[in-house]
Amino acid sequence: MATDTLIDLRKEIEVKRKAMYLAAKKGLTHPQVISISQELDILLNVLNRAINKQ
Repeated sequence: MATDTLIDLRKEIEVKRKAMYLAAKKGLTHPQVISISQELDILLNVLNRAINKQ
């Protein structure tokens, strides 16, 4: 995976983390928090796979 792609992926992860933090004010079990958390998990898994391939 290209360096630029990894940088973009890291930026997207940071945006999701911030969104999850803000949504968590509704409660950690709020459906929006769960949804963002799942999306963040996917992004983190993609990043880990990309890093391990290098």
